[in-house]
Amino acid sequence: MHNFASILDYHLAQRPDAVVVAQDERRLTVRQFHERVNRLAAGLAELGIGRGDVVGLLLYNRPEFLELVYATNRLGAVFLPLNYRLSEEEWQYILGHAQAKAIVTEPEFAPAVERSAGCLTDLEHRILVEDDSSTEPWTSADARTATDAWTGYEDLLARHPGARVEPVDVGLDDLQRLMYTSGTTSRPKGVCVTYGNLQAKNLAHIVHFGLTAADTTLVCGPLYHVGGLDMPALATL
Repeated sequence: MHNFASILDYHLAQRPDAVVVAQDERRLTVRQFHERVNRLAAGLAELGIGRGDVVGLLLYNRPEFLELVYATNRLGAVFLPLNYRLSEEEWQYILGHAQAKAIVTEPEFAPAVERSAGCLTDLEHRILVEDDSSTEPWTSADARTATDAWTGYEDLLARHPGARVEPVDVGLDDLQRLMYTSGTTSRPKGVCVTYGNLQAKNLAHIVHFGLTAADTTLVCGPLYHVGGLDMPALATL
């Protein structure tokens, strides 16, 4: 079946200049979003991320979160949204249990990731989303000083201008993402979301809510949760 990420190629051909993601004053057209996703996919591939590899996302709601969803899917990798309200110990458990190969985070959470990294034997790469307006104590420069394992998100994109990464073929039972329960009765448990699950959910949301390409949806919930990611974001995209 077609990879979910290939929907971007369709939209690029149909409406390249339409705004696809907006946050505050930032606007990304389909063309810009498609370009950034491909550059990011090439950067992740350069780091050795490929089919079946797990990439943790410890991020607030921001366009980079969605870029990572599409970039990992183009490679056949599996993204792992992390609840930013959890404790450092809980993040460490989930990343270890999922055998995450990489994590993408922002300055607020970088010190916690750095402290946990030594206990995560599968974690090879730590990527920092840089924000010029950030007032948090950890910057990308701090990260590079702390360890060579950190890579700047925009630095990764900058190394691959004009990249084109074809979406890999996937099956209905292939993993699209891993999500973890809250662990109210025990440890958080991994939930395997397949491309078949995603396809069924997206179609149901589109039909039930009558979504069209002309619609704009407001994402109020956190993107680490299905309530924020699936209907308001992925079904609309």
